[in-house]
Amino acid sequence: MNKELLLYFALLLWFVVPSLAQPTIFVEDITADTGDFIEVPVKVKNFTSIEAMQFTFEWDASILAFKKINRINFPNLEEDSFGPLDIQSLINLVWLAPSNEPEYTVPDGTVAFTVLFQVIGEPDTKSPLIFPGTPVANLVIFNYQEIDLINQGGMLTVNGPNSSEQLNLNTDQVFCTPNPFIDKTLIQFTLKEKVDDLKMTIYNATGKEVLTRTGNYATGKNEIEINADYLQGRGIYYFRLEAADFDFTDKLIFH
Repeated sequence: MNKELLLYFALLLWFVVPSLAQPTIFVEDITADTGDFIEVPVKVKNFTSIEAMQFTFEWDASILAFKKINRINFPNLEEDSFGPLDIQSLINLVWLAPSNEPEYTVPDGTVAFTVLFQVIGEPDTKSPLIFPGTPVANLVIFNYQEIDLINQGGMLTVNGPNSSEQLNLNTDQVFCTPNPFIDKTLIQFTLKEKVDDLKMTIYNATGKEVLTRTGNYATGKNEIEINADYLQGRGIYYFRLEAADFDFTDKLIFH
């Protein structure tokens, strides 16, 4: 009789008491063009009463050039929580929940932080976005115990090339002159047809937007003057030309 009661209560607990959902870190698939600056959100789910977390996030450095950790949303997560000092192809993270909330809980899909990259791979190439478990193991601390941190990687796919017949922008005739420049430079480009709302954006070397202009441009040769006074000091910048049927990025050097 006692054995039957024990079995009954064991089955009752099995069905009534929910099991702990496994904490998970994940990224989603992304597509982008060569030259694009992209922000990759690193997200969590089943993140309930977590006391600490660590993992490694990795990518292909020949396709994605690391720029910076861009948006940090977890409390007590600082820049020095990430390593190594020279980040190229991976990030190691070690995080402790804040002392005022030692068992940290967030909704599924919460972004822990984002990573800003520039896409340097050739069209039709791919970079895995993965959590390899080395050199730092993927785990969390829950109820003072280590638990495996389930990970779900993604894939960055560089878009394939558009044919020259489809592109309104003649990319062979996009020039920045002079380049390098001291006080000002001209972005010169040739359009096969008139374009309304062409957007020109200047980014600094970390991918931060420093200047944006939108205008209408005629068929044939056009130019946009960039004055050094609009920039944030000497260094490397990137200009981007965007319209409905093209997206072109190239480098500027302000001496």
